[in-house]
Amino acid sequence: MRRGDTRFVPAERIYGFRWSEDGSNRRSWSRTLKAAIGVALARAVARVPDEFVDSPVVTRIVLAFLPYVMRLKFHRSAAKTLAGAKLTVTLGMGLTLADGDRRYFLVRVRGRRCAIRAADRDQVVRQAVSCFTSRLPTVLRMTMGASTHPALLIADGAAELSGDVFFSARLAALFGMPSRSLLPVGE
Repeated sequence: MRRGDTRFVPAERIYGFRWSEDGSNRRSWSRTLKAAIGVALARAVARVPDEFVDSPVVTRIVLAFLPYVMRLKFHRSAAKTLAGAKLTVTLGMGLTLADGDRRYFLVRVRGRRCAIRAADRDQVVRQAVSCFTSRLPTVLRMTMGASTHPALLIADGAAELSGDVFFSARLAALFGMPSRSLLPVGE
């Protein structure tokens, strides 16, 4: 089994069996449960037609759990520069919904940590180095590894990219997308 394989989630991630030396759990049960629900939802939605994902109820649920799924898919070993230093960057992610509305997220990578939060367009414009924009079903499938490399989506017109184009190539490595093995990620 490869690291980042989405067919298997270790029990420690689902049930929170990560105990610290003092016997307390390092991960709250609510965060663990949200992550497990998010992974199960993303796996199911990655196989259904776009019309299903674009329905208002499913869209609301997916938007609520997408940050948890992306945090689980984050590869800490890829969060460094080619020189080996810790990576510090803020990315923007824009999701186009079925009704034409856009939702934005800021993805902050600092060292080996990743934080994802909802943001408005102005925050993304001011803070993000690069912004990746696509439809919600495309981003969900890309996050789960059920889609092609982001560069191919951009070439096909299924996604847009603004900002630092060279850094966006590392997006696939940071979140374990299909071409992860093409970039140096040593542990």
